Amino acid sequence: MTLAELAHRLAELPKDVEIVACCRGPFCLMSDEAVALLKKRGFRARKTVDGISEWQAAGLPVKRPSCRP
Repeated sequence: MTLAELAHRLAELPKDVEIVACCRGPFCLMSDEAVALLKKRGFRARKTVDGISEWQAAGLPVKRPSCRP
């Protein structure tokens, strides 16, 4: 999901859970910007240190947003 799409779909996100952002690689800055946007809008958010594969390998939950509007 792009940052622009995230900004337009904030109303679809739950406010009662922490949202974890991740990027496709270690040098991606989009997750930093996504977390900043989410926090500014009142969400609890953080980014992963590792990627999604490492997150899943650790047995942590993943719920991907629908790509459809």
